[in-house]
Amino acid sequence: MNPKKQFFLLQVNKYGSDQILNQGMYEHLDWRINRKDIAHGEVKVGDLILVYFTSTAPLFKKILKMIYVVSAVKKDNTKFYLKNWKELNGLSYGMIQNLFKKNQLSDEFKNCGLQGYNIFRVTKKDFDKILEIDEKSTLNINLSRDKVKFYQSLENTENLLSEDETFSRDAEKNPSKKPKSKKQLEKEIKQLNEEIKKRKPKQKSVKTDKFRYVRIKNMVNKLKDLHKKCMICKQDHFEMQNGSLYSEVSHIIPFNVSHKDNEENLTVLCPTCHKKFDNARYFDRKKLYERLCENFPHKKFERPPFMAK
Repeated sequence: MNPKKQFFLLQVNKYGSDQILNQGMYEHLDWRINRKDIAHGEVKVGDLILVYFTSTAPLFKKILKMIYVVSAVKKDNTKFYLKNWKELNGLSYGMIQNLFKKNQLSDEFKNCGLQGYNIFRVTKKDFDKILEIDEKSTLNINLSRDKVKFYQSLENTENLLSEDETFSRDAEKNPSKKPKSKKQLEKEIKQLNEEIKKRKPKQKSVKTDKFRYVRIKNMVNKLKDLHKKCMICKQDHFEMQNGSLYSEVSHIIPFNVSHKDNEENLTVLCPTCHKKFDNARYFDRKKLYERLCENFPHKKFERPPFMAK
């Protein structure tokens, strides 16, 4: 273990984001060539890495979101392995720049968001300030952790939502005025599920005269009404300003592969579990799926592709 813990700010694009989120490591083969990235060779076991996701990162964009601890370093310093240390509520690019301009963060942060800068060392004072501001942002807004994540996603990824997220968002715009009983919802879901299985997923559009795969929004709405808690972590969904509960309906087998909106292929999740189920490492995704099956032993869910790995 490194006796003198160091702190680094790492900026990742699409490729680097995939390495960290899906493979639990970060590799930079040419760090010796680019003098701006010389700090890559200074990373040691036990150091803490703050990760800022650039505009091309697929999951988080222009957000300082994750902190990892270095668990191992390759002998030639081209690669280091990471373990989760803390997930932040998230500091946007604008927040970081404001902190820098107010002299609350060191000069190193002027490089944050600039192309060509990959990794640089920051001070413990910087690190503590990031944690302090991130914590205060939660207290001032007075929202739950998932609520903060949701509103940050609105700010940073409004036009980059997945199809599942778009359908979930639409369902919250007009909450049901007449709540139904659990028994009634289960009956309606069962009937609709039987109809979906009989339908042909590919239908001809009246407007475009072309064939397309049809989504069944009614099934999404009914499942969201039935499940008031995340089906994996069992946390209550938070209430939005219009009175509806915010949750996300996720496909176990992605729709572009399965073309199925049947009950066995859908789960009602909190934003965190949804992101993890779609983007975490295979080992972690397997554990999430196993927990889902344990929570609902009477249901026969579709088996996701990653369970075979």
